[in-house]
Amino acid sequence: MTSIKKRSVVVAVVSTLVASTAILSVSAQSAQAAVGTSAAITKALNTPTTLTFWSWLPGQQNEVNLFQATYPKIKVKLVNVGSGGAEYNKIKAGIAAKSGLPDVAQIEFQYVPTFKVLGGLANIAPYLSKNWVSQFPAWISAQVTDAKGGVYAVPQDSGPMGLLYRSDVFTKNNITPPATWADFAKDAAIIHSADANSYISNMIMDSGNMNGLYWQAGARPFHMTSASSINIKLNDAATKQVTKFWGDLYSSGNIPADPYWTSDWNAAFNKGKYVSWAAAAWGLATVSAAAADTSGSWRAAPLPTWGSTPVSGNWGGSTSAVMSTSKNVIAAAALADFVNTNATASFALTQAPTFDFPVANSVLSSAGFKATAPAFYGGQKVYQAYSAYNAVVGKNYEWSPFQDEVYTLWTNDVLDSILKKSDTAAGVDKWQADTVAYAKAQGYTVTTK
Repeated sequence: MTSIKKRSVVVAVVSTLVASTAILSVSAQSAQAAVGTSAAITKALNTPTTLTFWSWLPGQQNEVNLFQATYPKIKVKLVNVGSGGAEYNKIKAGIAAKSGLPDVAQIEFQYVPTFKVLGGLANIAPYLSKNWVSQFPAWISAQVTDAKGGVYAVPQDSGPMGLLYRSDVFTKNNITPPATWADFAKDAAIIHSADANSYISNMIMDSGNMNGLYWQAGARPFHMTSASSINIKLNDAATKQVTKFWGDLYSSGNIPADPYWTSDWNAAFNKGKYVSWAAAAWGLATVSAAAADTSGSWRAAPLPTWGSTPVSGNWGGSTSAVMSTSKNVIAAAALADFVNTNATASFALTQAPTFDFPVANSVLSSAGFKATAPAFYGGQKVYQAYSAYNAVVGKNYEWSPFQDEVYTLWTNDVLDSILKKSDTAAGVDKWQADTVAYAKAQGYTVTTK
């Protein structure tokens, strides 16, 4: 298994446009093209057309080739303009200029609301089957749909979270994968006491990683009540509980605080400095690439929980979205849908060189996918394990249309309070206040219920 680029935080931040642009947003999109008929779709797919598709996904050409073989009248120009922020900045500029955009672009879950509010995404619901959403777990389809039945992207991959851990180290210390976060804290003390150079994990230094743990604990910080109105509740009890837990664990000395995504951070998995990680499904490849010398010793387990009910969070995930400026929306919608839901194409996304975690129920439940048992993970059927974690990801999670700023403020306010060993509740309250102030400055009407 080769390494994949993480989905949610290696990206550079995308700037949100100023209020006048943001709030003028969706008026054009809400009046999207007239409902397409089967005849219109058939005609579009049999009309010579060239589509441009921006994607940073390794192996995406395989799915494009399959689409072109199925619809030979449609030619697709696949372009990698950079991942995450590099692409997002180009999309932002294209929305402002109303030109220079592709027909379809890869966009992460957390940025779909941003580009929807800015009027950059086409509503492709008229060109999809009536039972289209049933192809995905409910929490997945909720990432790309709205209450009015609009569909603004096609899900591509996701990042359900589990605990990757060194089974040999756990066995040596007579511990099993922790069932609860209280158990995790106890195990952290045991592991570090037994070996001063070893820790159960690193401090959660990444906003996306921590956001997945907030999600698991039940935090639901945002709800858009209209295109220009949002409810913000970042400082709820669940968020404060999770933040305090990691703050206390760091203050105890039983975990270090090392920056993520550095060569030293990668090497720490190989050297036994970190012996577990609350990781998304794509972390399976991250760890196996970083810790080759420990092959065979790693396993996957469910995330520890705050109660007795199994529940997970999500970290990462991408979509294929049709741009509102496309002159070939029907064909573009067919492309976005095909590369992610066609049985052959969606399964291919899980294989080399892509190694995505699938979102289509047909792939998630397939024997071929769940049978994967890498030697690095001791022959454990790790995809089957993560499929189970995917099934219990908490539902009804919404993103803000300025998630980049939310993450920046988390680092400035919450992570700062943890690393300074100060009052984490006050840090979370500051995050709430700063986010509300930012939203109001962008022209949003804010409630905090």
